[in-house]
Amino acid sequence: MNSSAVSAVSAVKCMGAVLPARVGMNVRDLEIPVPIFLAPMAGITDPPFRAICREHGAPVTCTEMVSAAGLCQHGRRTLAYLDMAMDPGPTIIQIFGKDAVQMAEAASICAGTRRFIAVDINMGCPVRKVVRNGAGAALLAKPDLAAEIVRSVKDAVALPVFVKIRSGITSSSIVAPGIAARLADSGADAITVHARTAAQGYSGTADWRVISAVKAAVKVPVIGNGDVRSASDARRMMDETGCDGIMVGRAAVGNPWLFGELRTWWDGKTVPAVSIPPADRLAIAMRHMDHMVAFKGSEEQAMKVMRKHFIYYTRGVPNSVSIRPAIVRATTRREIETLVNRLSA
Repeated sequence: MNSSAVSAVSAVKCMGAVLPARVGMNVRDLEIPVPIFLAPMAGITDPPFRAICREHGAPVTCTEMVSAAGLCQHGRRTLAYLDMAMDPGPTIIQIFGKDAVQMAEAASICAGTRRFIAVDINMGCPVRKVVRNGAGAALLAKPDLAAEIVRSVKDAVALPVFVKIRSGITSSSIVAPGIAARLADSGADAITVHARTAAQGYSGTADWRVISAVKAAVKVPVIGNGDVRSASDARRMMDETGCDGIMVGRAAVGNPWLFGELRTWWDGKTVPAVSIPPADRLAIAMRHMDHMVAFKGSEEQAMKVMRKHFIYYTRGVPNSVSIRPAIVRATTRREIETLVNRLSA
């Protein structure tokens, strides 16, 4: 199979549209039968969240972005980001930094001690602290350094090397096609394009035309990211851009069952209108909570992370607004369960 092949092999009617059943992609010798990815999200894609998404059909997950400096220093807290006990894979490890030697060492640590299927280099994070330090999206303005980092990581590991980029720094500087070609020439095996600029952050609309331009500029597989919230969105992105895979980020927060919808579409089956009853939605939230308690080792520590997730899980649930102040104050599973039961009664 061609490494960038995405071909329609059958069609079914789905939500009023004709959606193709598709085939997967290869990244070097790595076969990805269903190239639908959970995006790396800082503070979100920890092992419990990856586990709940996996249970609902996420084919490939990504870790939170992990500091190369922290890995090289063997920091206990940084190494905890690599925990795969709850999500044995297939999982991609994402690292970030601005020093090529340090990034190579960090990638080697990940490849040598964990069961990741690929290393992803973050060149798209728009967070001010990261950009000011010269990492993340700041590398889009430094193509020589970005290329050097890719070459160094590529030389350090046998795993496929992915790179995640944004459209550019601002709307007046859309650099993704050019820098993607430079990175592919430097050894990147796949490119993920979040079709927003760093200045946009996570707001506004993703410009999928940039994904199309990157696809035309490189021969390696291209994964599209931005504004995929349904199977219909995924179909449109692939049809309009020709991308080889789909990455889903914030649309999956509080909505992990989105992956089931996407897998159904990918398999060429009819995707029913998705409506998760409040009781089922909240039961999934509690299972996520249980994963978090097991991961953190205490309910209090788990609640510090889960509060934000419960806000997302309860979006659209009748009367949920009235209990949100109590959710953000809760410190135990029992408190949350009592609140959730009030909503699902």
